[in-house]
Formats: sequence, C-alpha cells, structure tokens
Amino acid sequence: MKIRVLFVGRGTDARLREVMEHLARRIRRYQPLEMERVKSRAGRTPEEVRRGLERDGRALLARIHPADRVVLLQAGSGAPTSPGLAEWLRERLGGPERSLCFVIGGAEGVDEAVRERADDTLSLSPLTLTHDLARLVLLEQIDRALALLQGRAYPR
Repeated sequence: MKIRVLFVGRGTDARLREVMEHLARRIRRYQPLEMERVKSRAGRTPEEVRRGLERDGRALLARIHPADRVVLLQAGSGAPTSPGLAEWLRERLGGPERSLCFVIGGAEGVDEAVRERADDTLSLSPLTLTHDLARLVLLEQIDRALALLQGRAYPR
C-alpha cells in the first residue's frame, strides 16, 4: 500500500525541506510514498478564512481517491508512542485500501467536509504544530515505525 501525505501550505523552509526529503528517501526504500501540497487559500477576515477553508477542503478532497484510507492529523492528547504508532501503521498498511493518506491542515485547520471524510485521526503531540513541523515529525515517525516493523535499527 502506498503512503500519501497531503498538506496545506504556502511554502517550506529550505532547511526543513532538505530534512523531509532525506526522510522521504528513507521511507521510499521500504514503502511507496507521495507528498502533495495544496496551496493555502486562507484569508484574514472570518469570512475569508471560512471560504479559504472550503476551497482548501475541496482541493484536498479532489486528491483523495474513494478507496483511500484517510488519516487526519490533529493536535490533541493521546498521541501514540513510537511502538504504538508502528503497530497502528502495521494494521492499516495491511488493509484493502488503495493508499494510506495522511492529511495535514493549514494554519486555520481543515474544512468540516475533510473531517467527515477522515477514517481515522492521529495526534503527533498534544501541542499545535505548524504544518511544516507536523509533516517533518510525521515523516520521521513513519520512518521509525517502518524500522520497528522491519526489525532494523533507527537513530535514537
């Protein structure tokens, strides 16, 4: 099964992008991985924010296949341990879905339609992270989870 990461954002700091690309290469040695950015359309006023969330939501949903398993990342308590995430990932990678699609919202979150489409939610931390940092942490944890599942060493 392919792993996909869909994220809302404007751009990525070059230093973070370099680290994310390194992690993506490591993951791709063991699991197909795609990453797609949806350009943020959020505005400043409440009405612009609402319309931007709807546009971002439509753009995200257009990239999700009906056979994908969608995992919405959101801040909250109950973030799994690394071994717990590895087991969670093992269970989902063995499913019948076309791909495991992680969705990371922008600064204003995600539209309700995206929340409704999500099959799972996942918290990486009880803290709120920027979408770039959330993507970096997600990639690092996927790499770590795959290492645990395959019995290979990973950086500590």
